[in-house]
Amino acid sequence: MTAIGLLSSLQTLLVAVQNNPHIMEIIEQDCGNLCAVILQHGVLDVYEEAFVILSQLTLNSISPFMWQLFPLLYQCFCDDGFDYFVDMVPAVHNFITIDPPAFLSNPANMQTVYDMCTKILENENCGEDAQSHACKVLEVMVLQCKDTVSQLLPRIIKTVLERVTKTVKMKLCRSMCLQVVIAALYVNPIGVIEVLEKLTMPPTGEPVCSQFFSQWFKQADCVRGVHNRKIGILGLVSVLGRCAGPLPAYLAACAHEIVPAFLALFSGLEKAYQTKASVDSEDDAVEEAEEEDLEIEEDELESDEDDYDEDDAAYVENLAKMAGSHLGDDDSDDEDDDEDIELDLYDTPVDSDDIDEYAEFKSMLLGLQANNGELYAVLTSSLA
Repeated sequence: MTAIGLLSSLQTLLVAVQNNPHIMEIIEQDCGNLCAVILQHGVLDVYEEAFVILSQLTLNSISPFMWQLFPLLYQCFCDDGFDYFVDMVPAVHNFITIDPPAFLSNPANMQTVYDMCTKILENENCGEDAQSHACKVLEVMVLQCKDTVSQLLPRIIKTVLERVTKTVKMKLCRSMCLQVVIAALYVNPIGVIEVLEKLTMPPTGEPVCSQFFSQWFKQADCVRGVHNRKIGILGLVSVLGRCAGPLPAYLAACAHEIVPAFLALFSGLEKAYQTKASVDSEDDAVEEAEEEDLEIEEDELESDEDDYDEDDAAYVENLAKMAGSHLGDDDSDDEDDDEDIELDLYDTPVDSDDIDEYAEFKSMLLGLQANNGELYAVLTSSLA
């Protein structure tokens, strides 16, 4: 308990100084070395706290020293940290997204992330939470690394689709597996379709490609969250925008479902944006209250550094995890809330306001109208 209390206090300190680069630079190495000792010696009781600290140390920037800990994170996963994968994800997400050039400078980094996620997805004893997080990490890497990840795309697609073809009783996991392929279609539609056309559904041998698109369109009205709807729109726009002539066979069979899929995604997205705006407004007030509580907590720590209270520590640990996750302000994971799922909070380049899905959709339609009248007529006929 003493170790957990000390680590919780350290998390509080990191929350307080995370926006001060000078102080972070001073304490980074000591904090990083502490995490390294915990992981190297397999101190399982404080793994969760160590992973939170790692995510905090990589929240805004990643120094050369911190990059040395990334292989250690993977080694820990392979040795005895398999069950702590979900706790590792915030730090892994940071390593992928905070400094992409550094991440891509070593090809082994992408392979490391792929290997971790594959081991989770191939283990049927892993629960929905871990497997859904694995899919999300793969999706983040696909969207962040784009052209560089092309060499891994066939293996990534094969891995997630194999998981779908197994008995997947977990609705979220199945949805997240399909989401990885949709993200890949957005990044590289031609290459991904070539992969899909080569894959078959066991044991029938039925082509995967047509089945995938049919399944995607049918579940369009079941997609949740802002991100998933947005990438769904962008992925479909990317596929249709590359069609040089009539609808290819894999789309022709479900052509009547394309426009309804778009309408479902746009309708849900508009509602999701409204809900998000409302939640963000409420969170601003909550954040102000948390900052006041944090100041009070810091005063208490300064006045009595050796006085450890379990209730205070639990609160501080929760606050530190929220700040260290680098996932934004909305931490609700209520399964009954159609607009808010935890995985939607792992940001990707697609979530930037610079990418306007409405403008992309309009540009695609205008392009088809000018260059592919036959396909344009097929898509718009259902609107007549």
